[in-house]
Amino acid sequence: MKKIPLFVVGAKGLLAAETMRLALSHPHLHPIHAFSRTELTDLRDVHPQLPAPIAVRSLHELPTAIITALQYGPTALVFATPHGVAGSMWANLQKQLLQGGVDAKSLYLVDLSEDHRLEKNGQWHYGLPELHEISVSTRKVAVAGCFATAMQLAVMPLQRAKLLDSNAPFILNGVTASSGSGAVAKQGTHHPYRQSNFHPYALNGHRHEKELCHSRNFTTQPKVIFLPYSGPLGRGIYLTAHLTLQNRTTPNDLHQAFQSTYADQPFIELIADQAPQLRSVIGSNRAAIGWNQRSGMVQVFVALDNTIKGGAGQGLQCLNLMLDLPQTTALPLAGLGY
Repeated sequence: MKKIPLFVVGAKGLLAAETMRLALSHPHLHPIHAFSRTELTDLRDVHPQLPAPIAVRSLHELPTAIITALQYGPTALVFATPHGVAGSMWANLQKQLLQGGVDAKSLYLVDLSEDHRLEKNGQWHYGLPELHEISVSTRKVAVAGCFATAMQLAVMPLQRAKLLDSNAPFILNGVTASSGSGAVAKQGTHHPYRQSNFHPYALNGHRHEKELCHSRNFTTQPKVIFLPYSGPLGRGIYLTAHLTLQNRTTPNDLHQAFQSTYADQPFIELIADQAPQLRSVIGSNRAAIGWNQRSGMVQVFVALDNTIKGGAGQGLQCLNLMLDLPQTTALPLAGLGY
């Protein structure tokens, strides 16, 4: 396959850094172009983990750079911007591409923010490949949120198998790492405040609840009660779903529901009758899912790396599928183990 240039917008953020770190080992994404809304610098001043110098360019240069790249062939663009930025940015870029007279059908778009996730016009595909199909005909993907990824991986197999009591709410609790709040330190996420601390937040509702409810697989709309926690972690999400089962649901029914959904998915690890450990998946694009049946309910546990499977890695997984490449290309399967 011909090399495809990768444009990353929002280059100073954590998910942008992860996108570029992973893409540096990708055999087909080259070169990498970084763009920022703020002052320009060598990216290694901000992300010293990147082994190669990547110059950051002004956002004003992006339309011309994209138009030039499209004249030579397929081009990939990743929005790794804060929520509320990518929507207007893409609207303006569309106009400039039209004025430039280029065919945008060869532009592959990935939005890591929430701006396009809940669109109902069908232009943007929802980016959670294990549950929502991404194909070679897809051109725009809005990657699922980190908590929303864990929620859906836990709930959807059982919902699809009709094993859940439709009158009972979904009760979910999830712990997130500080990286989920971005690169800019705030009192709630800055390490001195977060270390040796643990507390819930968003007590009256979290935006990722909407992503679970938005799924087209629901014939009825169950009540979702989700409580997120801020934990003393750098990376990772650990979610527990407490779900009421239909009468006479057996352990084999649960096993079959998860197996039939995830049997051919390379990034899903199933652990029946156990709880996964977060350290086994940190640093990987895997999600480990375990479950335990008890007193008419099932507790489903999901562990994943919020910056990879819950962010940049999932975006690259979607891009691989759009480009008709193995979805595992340049994505780590092994966790760090600590």
